[in-house]
Amino acid sequence: MFRLGYKLSRFHSAVNNSSSKILNHECPFCKNTNSHFSRLFLQENYQNANISGRVYLSTHIGLCENLKKKKKKKAIIGEYENLIQIGNKNSNTRLERRAKIKKSSPANTLKQFGVTPSLFKKETRDPSSSLAKEKEHASEISKFKRTTTDFSLIAADDTGFIDAQLDNITELNEQIEQEFEVERATAKQQQQQQQQQQQTNKNMVVDKSSGKMKIPTRENDLKNRLEKNLIAFLDVCVHNNMIQQAFDTLRLYHMKHSDVGKPLSDVRLYNCVLEAYALNGNTKQLFRLFELMKFGKVTPNLQSYVYWLEGAYRASEFDKIGAILNKINSNKLNIYNLLTECTFVRNQLEIVLKAIRLKIPDFNPVKPKKPSGYVCKLLQDLNGDKPRERFSNPLGEQLSQQNFQNFRKQQIDVEKAGFMKIRRIDTQSPVDEKTKKLRNQLEEWESTWKSTMLRSYNQRIAFLRSEANYKNSKRTDLLPYLTCLKPDVIVDLMIREFRTIAQFSDSFSPVMMVLHRYFGCKIMDRYHLNRKIQNGIYEQTIKMYDDYSAYISDRKLTSQHISREYWELLKEKYVEKPDIGIRNIDWPTYVLIGVGKFLYEIMHKDMKFDENLLSETKTKKEGKRIRSAIYTAYRKHDHVKFREEIKPNPHLSEFYRLCKPENIFFDANVLPMLCPPIPWTSAENGGYIFAHTNLIRQAGITIKHQLDRLNQRSIQNLYPCIDALTTLGETPWIVNSRVLDVAMSIFNDKGCEELSIPRPISEYPELHKLEIHATKKETAKKVMENIRLKQLRSEMYSLWCDMLYKLSIANAFRDKVMWFPHNLDFRGRVYPVPPHFNHIGNDVCRGILLFAKGEPLGEKGFDWLKIHLINLTGLKKRSSLKERLEYCNEILHEIVDSADKPLTGNGWWKKSDEPWQTLACCMEIAKILKSPDPSTYVCHFPVHQDGSCNGLQHYAALGRDVEGAEQVNLMPSLLPQDVYSRVAEKVEEIRKLDAVDGIEISKLLEGHISRKVVKQPVMTTVYGVTRYGARQQIVRQLKEIPSFSRDQDFKAASYLVVNVFSSLETMFSATKKIQEWFTKSANLISIITKKPVEWVTPIGLPVVQPYLLVKAVTTTKDKKPVIRMEELPVTRKQTNGFPPNYIHSLDSTHMMLTALFCQREGVTFASVHDCFWTHPSTVAKMNKICREQFVALHNEPLLELLSKFFVEKYCGSDRDTNVFISENGISQKKLNDLRKLLMAVPSKGSFDVNKVLKSTYFFS
Repeated sequence: MFRLGYKLSRFHSAVNNSSSKILNHECPFCKNTNSHFSRLFLQENYQNANISGRVYLSTHIGLCENLKKKKKKKAIIGEYENLIQIGNKNSNTRLERRAKIKKSSPANTLKQFGVTPSLFKKETRDPSSSLAKEKEHASEISKFKRTTTDFSLIAADDTGFIDAQLDNITELNEQIEQEFEVERATAKQQQQQQQQQQQTNKNMVVDKSSGKMKIPTRENDLKNRLEKNLIAFLDVCVHNNMIQQAFDTLRLYHMKHSDVGKPLSDVRLYNCVLEAYALNGNTKQLFRLFELMKFGKVTPNLQSYVYWLEGAYRASEFDKIGAILNKINSNKLNIYNLLTECTFVRNQLEIVLKAIRLKIPDFNPVKPKKPSGYVCKLLQDLNGDKPRERFSNPLGEQLSQQNFQNFRKQQIDVEKAGFMKIRRIDTQSPVDEKTKKLRNQLEEWESTWKSTMLRSYNQRIAFLRSEANYKNSKRTDLLPYLTCLKPDVIVDLMIREFRTIAQFSDSFSPVMMVLHRYFGCKIMDRYHLNRKIQNGIYEQTIKMYDDYSAYISDRKLTSQHISREYWELLKEKYVEKPDIGIRNIDWPTYVLIGVGKFLYEIMHKDMKFDENLLSETKTKKEGKRIRSAIYTAYRKHDHVKFREEIKPNPHLSEFYRLCKPENIFFDANVLPMLCPPIPWTSAENGGYIFAHTNLIRQAGITIKHQLDRLNQRSIQNLYPCIDALTTLGETPWIVNSRVLDVAMSIFNDKGCEELSIPRPISEYPELHKLEIHATKKETAKKVMENIRLKQLRSEMYSLWCDMLYKLSIANAFRDKVMWFPHNLDFRGRVYPVPPHFNHIGNDVCRGILLFAKGEPLGEKGFDWLKIHLINLTGLKKRSSLKERLEYCNEILHEIVDSADKPLTGNGWWKKSDEPWQTLACCMEIAKILKSPDPSTYVCHFPVHQDGSCNGLQHYAALGRDVEGAEQVNLMPSLLPQDVYSRVAEKVEEIRKLDAVDGIEISKLLEGHISRKVVKQPVMTTVYGVTRYGARQQIVRQLKEIPSFSRDQDFKAASYLVVNVFSSLETMFSATKKIQEWFTKSANLISIITKKPVEWVTPIGLPVVQPYLLVKAVTTTKDKKPVIRMEELPVTRKQTNGFPPNYIHSLDSTHMMLTALFCQREGVTFASVHDCFWTHPSTVAKMNKICREQFVALHNEPLLELLSKFFVEKYCGSDRDTNVFISENGISQKKLNDLRKLLMAVPSKGSFDVNKVLKSTYFFS
């Protein structure tokens, strides 16, 4: 729909500069005239509308739908070029032309005009074009080439414009050729239509209960998609007070689909409009809607009758209330289930209760009550009455009640505004005159852009409204979505959007459709917030959060209820108030893209600047050099030849960098919270107070199957996952100011790459200047070097900006307590929602963060802190805990020196594997040494316990692999086992034998096989790394060895990767068998069933692999081609992705179990996947819980349960085989082969997983 639209912005400058005379001409294909287009421009208040119409007509022909049909490349260009000659011919009479104007389709005009991306009905193409006409056009081409072009229709300044349009037509050729391919494919598929119809009839299954044929699932999906899109449109119309349009649109689609025997069946469509009329007390329209539902055989639910009751009461038609109640009873609905089956906003419930009590004075509805407790077997111990331990102040010692209330208000204000201004840490104080001048110029431009875009936005919206009135369309379009916010709010969002774009690096330019969709999402989120304010949900949420704040700081309450349980109690308390759990209605993807595209076109057209003002070195000319602030470019992508991308004007981007705006604008949902997140109570509700938070991180069509599975499961099955997310989000954090000051000092002092602080772009060499007299070889060398430098500068600028964001956010939250709301990826792995600054970030971020809640070190806390310091350095990986502690005591002088003089001392901390966390730990130890009693010192420092190659630990436990368990510390031992060193030793043994046999490459590798060389391939083999990927990893490590020959890197890596994989197969034999079973199972599932691989984690989270290819398939229906979208699994990704994804889901399950049991024991807990954090004093307690939960998890028959799930899901073991085969189109042989493989669970070894309980180095 939008592919050929919105071309107008590319020639607006030519439109405004043209000044030649106008002749009345028409498109030879759709018969629209330039006068017709002039009228459209006139409605948009163009001063030279006639010339605009003429210029647009020339482009219109290149975009004409009729022109595109079955036209070859030469004919297309010929018809366009031939238009230039038409100006010398006489036109038809004015009366005939006026008649043609009346017959012209406004919908077609608007679609070509590109201003209103509406859902117009696809027009029937004109079949009058013939081969003879094409030959005539071909002759015009040759005639045109032999003569000089007559530019009587085009002003002299428009020659560039015409060239641009010729380029546009050439650009369309590929799209047209693709249409030819579709038409040819359609012709072939028409021959197979009868066979397809027969197959469809076979696939239709008889419903034994009703004896009726079920509609194929694919048709249901299309219908459900239509109803979902229509609900979003009706909701926006009602919000914009366009109630009559909502009713007309609903009636149109209702009648249209009822006529073909497929009426709209989703009662929510009708309820959406019923709610609007109920609020206005319009009982006449309420009655009409119920009649419409009756005609379409749509059964009203209790919510529908509740709206009728509300409308009757508001209209003071009390005599109708009794009849409505009788209707409810006759439809076998229970009015006492009012609170459990209906949702209410504003004062709806109050009105409805008054209405009912007029007839039933003692009416009291049943109050809803959600089930409590866990159904998961692994969490039955948490269902007891044992009180949960909590510290005296869960908010942390730094946060008083008064401060907490102030921060809560700040958080609400930030989320209401949608953004937060944060001061940059690299700004100079005071600002020099040059920077001040640049900032003033930028403010002037932004002010001009705001007024210009506001005027343009209002003109375009007025144009859309006038065309909608002229057409009197009752179909869905974008106008309600574009007007759901105030114009000034939209323009402010556009300015902030451009600020973000202007800071892109030179090498980065996002795909246009991605940006359009992202910007459309921002508009939608603001709309949802406005809806909450309008419906009273905003005020009710604040009131409930005030009560929740009291719970957080009350030790007694927090020991009696977990957060989710208490939040549900608050909802029961305010059951007669607006329901804050009402789910937002998301806009369809095409709407998000359309809205973003509409607004980006305004930015493209109206954001101009004078290029002469950007540089003082250039000579300023008398005239202005006006340039667009953004432009589009085409870049090659995988599987697609070119994609259109958006880039900021490079001169303007440089200007933004030079003026260094004082503040950075961050969206509210990318920053830490100043108060605890709202507990997760369902898949839709949790996280930020008002800013929308997705439970599953990945959005879009590829994740919809998993969301469907989540909605199909009972909420009680999701309690373990959402409670774990709430637990992790409740951990408060503070900024380590001393470490932050050191990081900021190095950042502002040109950075330090050795300490992961990137240098500014000014510190990198400039591009080489090409000399005229240089040889070709010298020029080519400089060009290649410039390409490398340009890429390097671009990459380092991106890293520098990333660090600027991290440190600026940390500085803004320096004296505040903060929380990180959490969510999941599709595998169940947990991540903080704020992307820039969090504890999962790099070493700098982790070194800056501390627990807000401190705890006395106790007897063993100081020892654990010292051991943690040595772990961070990476110096004693093969040593025992006792040896690490002794080593720390030996180097206390270096630790104190690093703490007291981080930049001027010996710099011992800089040599660590994790220097910033090491520096933070040195500072903490130095403070403890100065305290009179270390055991009473209140410590805020987090200590980590990291799994020993955690993926292999899960594989070894799954296969009960004795040798593998020993290598990854599942078995008790006096010293920690290092699987990476063990693999390096085995490879070295093989190398020595090969060297004796005279293999040359093995001799070259002597002395170069180390733990570091083989670590990455070993670590990633569990996650499905291929031999090619492992070889590349080894090549990178060999390049860092100065003494190794560079020309032997590839050969040596190829040799090593074979030996690394063979060593792993020897050491982890059971692991290899399980991995092969995973791979073969996923491969057959995706090939035979044409479905994605899915499973359920041990704590109840459904997982669906999102590796799908959305493909357009053309079929025929009623002798007409129909294009439908079909989702097919990408077999290679489904196959390679399943083994690592399943293991990731297990390590996530283990982490969540540990988090929930730590909460019960009052242990502060945070995690970075398989690395668990807690206070030094509670390390021992957390270690015990961690081991107990790993053993409990792997004492379950995980592989057998997975096999059973696969067989039931993909082979239909509990169902009639014939029915399953007919429903899924699978042959009996393939089904038997699949069942046989899925039931062939690999055999296991003899390892006793309970030994993990006594393993010191399992997590250490």
